[in-house]
Amino acid sequence: MAARATSKTSESSDKVSVICRALRRAIIEQALKAGTKLPEDEIGRHFSMSRTLVRAVLARLQTQGLVDTYHKRTATVARPSLEEARDVFAVRRSLER
Repeated sequence: MAARATSKTSESSDKVSVICRALRRAIIEQALKAGTKLPEDEIGRHFSMSRTLVRAVLARLQTQGLVDTYHKRTATVARPSLEEARDVFAVRRSLER
């Protein structure tokens, strides 16, 4: 029984990682623009996963600074401040030389 629970947990963790990478790429490539709402139920339907797993994905993306979540509100793609945007472009300029 414990092996089955561990397998299911590992499978859920893998699915969260895959979906997190997909949404991260969509945000970075601007397929999802800053301020775009990310409703848990729609993401869950799209990726065939529970809202609990969607919340784990959104929490991971929030720790990466890609998603803003507010208490009792729909998560949105983060809107970087002007200073954050300048910092990102400065780093990109130095890396892409």
